Amino acid sequence: MISIAEHKNYELLTGITPAMRYADGMDFSEWQKTARAKLFDILGMNKYEKCDPLFNIEYKTETDTYTEYRFTVQSEPNYFVPSVMRIPKGMETQKNPLMLCLQGHSTGFHISLGKPIYEDDEITISGGDRDFCVRGVEEGYVCVAIEQRGFGECKGGEELPRGCHLTSMAAMMSGRSTLGERAWDVMRVLDAILEHFDFIDEEKICLMGNSGGGTATYYTCCVDERISLCMPSSAVCSWDMSVGVKRHCTCNYVAGIAKYFDMGDLAGLIAPRKLIIVHGITDVGFYKPGVDKCYDLAEKMYDVAGVPQNCDLVTGPFGHRFYADLSWPVVHKMMGTVSKKED
Repeated sequence: MISIAEHKNYELLTGITPAMRYADGMDFSEWQKTARAKLFDILGMNKYEKCDPLFNIEYKTETDTYTEYRFTVQSEPNYFVPSVMRIPKGMETQKNPLMLCLQGHSTGFHISLGKPIYEDDEITISGGDRDFCVRGVEEGYVCVAIEQRGFGECKGGEELPRGCHLTSMAAMMSGRSTLGERAWDVMRVLDAILEHFDFIDEEKICLMGNSGGGTATYYTCCVDERISLCMPSSAVCSWDMSVGVKRHCTCNYVAGIAKYFDMGDLAGLIAPRKLIIVHGITDVGFYKPGVDKCYDLAEKMYDVAGVPQNCDLVTGPFGHRFYADLSWPVVHKMMGTVSKKED
């Protein structure tokens, strides 16, 4: 049973018809162009400028199953994004699919690498298939874990390694947004990867994330058309069934966005590229009716784009987590890749 808090702003939120919603008969490509520009503005991304990436490889190491690089990229002046890449053994001499990985509200990107550092990290990893790079390498993908603003090594000055509140509120006060910043960071990391590593298939660039990482995944794919497949988990849900009705991490909020888009509308900015929405049926932060509402809008967008087969919904049997065994077969089907996990 969904318990809706009675407050005036919730009433206002549910009464909004998004101004940028696609309507039948519109020129879809023109709508995308206008809507993407609007989203870029809402996220505050028009305030950023590319700078010298000062790309720096901090180390390279070998294991029996993969080669690992740790590197940093300057995405804005004096702000550096830590990232770790793993390449399945023996695959550096060929073109490979790439999976960029974003953790949610956690202690950091080491979770994607399956490397517990803080108390309860082991539970976070084992309890929700959150070791994205471990599984991705097994599936035959080059995987890159990216540290997000407000988490882990980029905790924004807060005491806890998972603090996003202070940096998110400061961003909002400056006309920016944490989600815009995170999308910008992913884009600049991708720039560096494509410039410095020649074993990436540029037609098979994928992005995945869970919870807050899923939200950042979704927004990034809306604004960066280089990404071929978008797989947000525990994130895509209508405002009235998620961030508008229950307290969520501050980094989920974008000032004014509900006036123009609900989350399902944004799927039209990813079409015709591949979209896999993953959710758990008992997720009490992103209620199933809101997920279904978004997916209905997504299906409409993909029908208009002429590629209904490029949109899919993966429903896990539990709650707020990723579902690797259910999701990876869909990735391979959409991307035309083959799992290496059984080899």
